[in-house]
Amino acid sequence: MDKREPYRSLSEAERLAAALEESEGRFQRLVESLQVGVLIHGPRSEVVFANPAAAELLGVGVEALVGQTSMDTGRLAIREDGSPFPGEDHPGPVALATGRPVRNVVVGFHRPSRQDLVWLLVSADPQLGPDRRVTRVVCTFIDITARRQATERLRESEARYRQLVETAHDIIYRADANGYFAYVNPVTSRVLGYAPAELVGKHYLELVRPDHRARVQEQLRRQYWQRSATSYDEFVAVARDGRELWIGQNVQLMLEGERVQGFQAVARDITQRKAAEQALEQERRQLRDIVTHAPVAMAILDREERWLAHSQEWLRFPRMPDTYREAVGRALQGEVVARDEDTVAFDDGARMFVRWSVHPWREASGEVAGAVVAIQNIDVLVKAREAALEAARVKSEFVTNVSHELRTPLNGVIGMTSLLLSTPLDVTQAEYARTVERSARDLLAIIDEILAFSRAESGELELDTIDFDLRALVGEVEATSAEAAAAGGLELACLVEDAVPYGLRGDAVRLREVLGHLLGNAVKFTSEGTVVLRVSLAGAGPAEAVVRFDVTDTGPGVRPEARERLFRPFSQADSSSSRKHGGTGLGLALSKRLVEAMGGEIGVRSQPEHGSTFWFTARFARRDDAGRDLAPVPAAESGSRPRILVVEDNAVNQKVAVAMLGNLGYESEVVGNGLEAVEACSRAVYDAVLMDCQMPEMDGYKAAAWIRQREGGERRVPIIALTAGVMQGERERCLAAGMDDYLGKPVRLQTLDSTLRKWIPRMGETPAAAPGGEPSSLPPEHPLRLLEQRGRGELVAEIIELFLETTPQRLEQMREARLKADSASVLSLAHSLKGAAVQLGAWGMAELCQKIQTLGRSASMAETGDLLYRLEAEFQGASRLLEEEKSRLAATSPAPDGPPAGRPPSA
Repeated sequence: MDKREPYRSLSEAERLAAALEESEGRFQRLVESLQVGVLIHGPRSEVVFANPAAAELLGVGVEALVGQTSMDTGRLAIREDGSPFPGEDHPGPVALATGRPVRNVVVGFHRPSRQDLVWLLVSADPQLGPDRRVTRVVCTFIDITARRQATERLRESEARYRQLVETAHDIIYRADANGYFAYVNPVTSRVLGYAPAELVGKHYLELVRPDHRARVQEQLRRQYWQRSATSYDEFVAVARDGRELWIGQNVQLMLEGERVQGFQAVARDITQRKAAEQALEQERRQLRDIVTHAPVAMAILDREERWLAHSQEWLRFPRMPDTYREAVGRALQGEVVARDEDTVAFDDGARMFVRWSVHPWREASGEVAGAVVAIQNIDVLVKAREAALEAARVKSEFVTNVSHELRTPLNGVIGMTSLLLSTPLDVTQAEYARTVERSARDLLAIIDEILAFSRAESGELELDTIDFDLRALVGEVEATSAEAAAAGGLELACLVEDAVPYGLRGDAVRLREVLGHLLGNAVKFTSEGTVVLRVSLAGAGPAEAVVRFDVTDTGPGVRPEARERLFRPFSQADSSSSRKHGGTGLGLALSKRLVEAMGGEIGVRSQPEHGSTFWFTARFARRDDAGRDLAPVPAAESGSRPRILVVEDNAVNQKVAVAMLGNLGYESEVVGNGLEAVEACSRAVYDAVLMDCQMPEMDGYKAAAWIRQREGGERRVPIIALTAGVMQGERERCLAAGMDDYLGKPVRLQTLDSTLRKWIPRMGETPAAAPGGEPSSLPPEHPLRLLEQRGRGELVAEIIELFLETTPQRLEQMREARLKADSASVLSLAHSLKGAAVQLGAWGMAELCQKIQTLGRSASMAETGDLLYRLEAEFQGASRLLEEEKSRLAATSPAPDGPPAGRPPSA
């Protein structure tokens, strides 16, 4: 060595060791940087090295892997089929044991640290020593989870596709470029009768009917030549059993570049559709023939208004109304245009009445493709209608005139009979007089039915709208039917539920007619038992109410075959010559029309021998009680009897009116026509005028107008129309002439009394509320208020006091009778208490009493306990209101030593 240079040479072994160490360092750095997992097993299968990628893929740390004899540290590896994968079978130990490489083994690992499953592709390469023994094994693996999932999805997709093809409803097949079947799905077995295996290798044209083959082949050749991706064709195929079917198929070419490898097709059995199309075409031909030979003028136009088809009659109408052109344009926009009556002018000047319509017609897509015009000659119909209207007018006028002429003598008969009954008569005379009165009223009812039905038939049925009290109206109808019910030994009850409003607006006269018909029929056809009218609320709104009326009887009922014709005109349930009851057969038919005009429905529920229930509904407006009050005109002379001027040209009616007024306590003066009435009013003062409307020289309308003109604005005498006129709008005509009220002949004494009381304060009567008095909490239409308005305030207080004193005793007696099972006493007490409750407006108590009566008659006394409890509670509520009313009346009553309120002091 050169001592001048401090250098020590290394031995060959040391250089080799340094090079090896440097090489291993580079190898380790390289392996650690790989994204591929690397494990190195020693000679005893132990892991001597693991790179970070291996630890990452296996989900464990490097230190946990080193020293293990397998990749699977937790025995969590599985095979592709999901079975466990033992560690000794892993690629590393196998390569160590056999000395041979192991390639591409798929191993699944459950990674507890990540709670997932990773799929790895593992390979193992053994390294041999000088003695040809395995010194170590290098295992490498990569993550194939995503690729495996994609493969699984592809496999599932292929399976689904195959399942879809195999279970499709259509035939799906593939053929090579020459047209030989390569695949056919099983649908061919169902449609054509061929199993798929029978068709594979055959030419597709063998299934096509011979006369269709050339065209089908030409279309496929054209598709080949044009390289069209898809095409559609329809042809007739022949099934295995010889059946012929229409097939529609979509053909798709299978191309490889520009070269056709074959085609695949989806074919469907369209035999039914073809049959439908042929039937449709047949219908079109038939329709074209029908249009051509139609007995009316008809034309089918396209969107450009060109004729597609027309009837022979169409050529008779060269000139159409101007509205026709506009209608066609509207129809092309999808609108239906029609006119029930129009005229067409011809070249010779003649005109024709026609009815025409224009309808759009549409294609299968729904778009409007044109219009259909139809024209019908209605000359004959128009003339027939005009003749019918004229006949109806003449008939209505005739019926009206006859009714008017009949009412005049009937007015005398009924009026004089009523007066006769108010005089002293023996029993026989009274019975004769009542028979005459009943017969006259029956005749009047028949006249009214015929007249009302005639007006309804001629379209003159209109409704009035007035304020009325429903409970008072029901009471009037009940009173009208009470005498006939009592004569037949029937119990008649009318119940109005609390929910039904007191005040309504509508046609009270028409409602009274319907109720009168139904109650009258129920009483007439019921020989024993009960007739009950129940009124309930069927529907309500802020401005209207729908009221339901049920009339139930215990009569013989109606047979099912008779129910169908009950509401027809001139029809009766018993039309035999031996029937017990008469009638025109118009009552129910007219009731049906009246109910429908009132916005309701009518019907019947019945079983033979089990009675009937006739029901109907009607729609009314709720009454606005904020309207003006009617202020009666003061009496002509204080302390004298009111004077009434009777204007009537018929002598009988004069006597009837004078007698009725005298019976009611009025003085009267009679004149014979309107001119005399005007003169009388100009020289004297009357408290009211009863004005007939049809008189000679000057009728009542003109007379009323003259009287109003002469009065000016100083004083207005009440003028009340008194007429037998029954034409539609008669009431409105009277009011328009200046009259204040309207009474139809014949006039009943009670109706005349109530009407005059409304306009004239009776001598010796107090107003409804004394000046400065407390207002009543009861509604104006309450029975006690109506009695008070007649100047009977003291009597009202006495009635209330008597009711409050006696009712608790009656209730106690009813409880005791019920405990003793004495149904007769319970019925008697309930009937008595119901009558008293109705008189005092305690409607809830009256209804509960009616229910107790019903249960008592059916021997169901055990069920009356709850009703008695409710009756007592209802009485407590009613008694509070009645006590308040009694206190109010006491506060407004006159002092004991002074004159009664509203009466002039005695001279």
